[in-house]
Amino acid sequence: MTLTVALDALESEWRRLGVAADSVLAPGLPPQDIEARLLSEVGAAPSELIEWFAWHNGTMARRILAPIMYPLLTLDASLQDRRQRISLLADEPDFPQWGDRWVPITESPSSALFAYDAGSGEVLAIDYWSPGQFDTVVAAGLSAAIESWTDMLRCGYYSWTDETWHYDYPSFPPEAIRSGLFR
Repeated sequence: MTLTVALDALESEWRRLGVAADSVLAPGLPPQDIEARLLSEVGAAPSELIEWFAWHNGTMARRILAPIMYPLLTLDASLQDRRQRISLLADEPDFPQWGDRWVPITESPSSALFAYDAGSGEVLAIDYWSPGQFDTVVAAGLSAAIESWTDMLRCGYYSWTDETWHYDYPSFPPEAIRSGLFR
């Protein structure tokens, strides 16, 4: 499944659940602007990452859209976060280092976030409190991650009532929990 098809399916599920995602998601950016910024700062501009920020440039007002559960970063915030992490971790030799091609795609409300590896095309779960699992690969690409998130909505593990997400974590399939995509 292409990323465009996966993102359309995710938005369709949000609409089915009654979520006003359009009021939460920021408009996308022009692909040529994204490509130029990524090449300048990351040294690579994979088509999936360009398509991601062209789809929507993050979420407004730090809102969460299940099942991602972290606010989506804008391209500016993502690249700024990346620069800060590289700089801060450079001074901490005993801490795992931020990858050269990693681009955060979600905000970190605690110590965990999702990042896209612009070198391998994989989606990573970064968790500072789990040094042995600091950079776990959770999906082979953004399309695969979005498909998994959409499936969890379709299966009814999340519901939207009274402008609030509810989820039934105890009934999550074990393979979903093991995947690392649901934190």
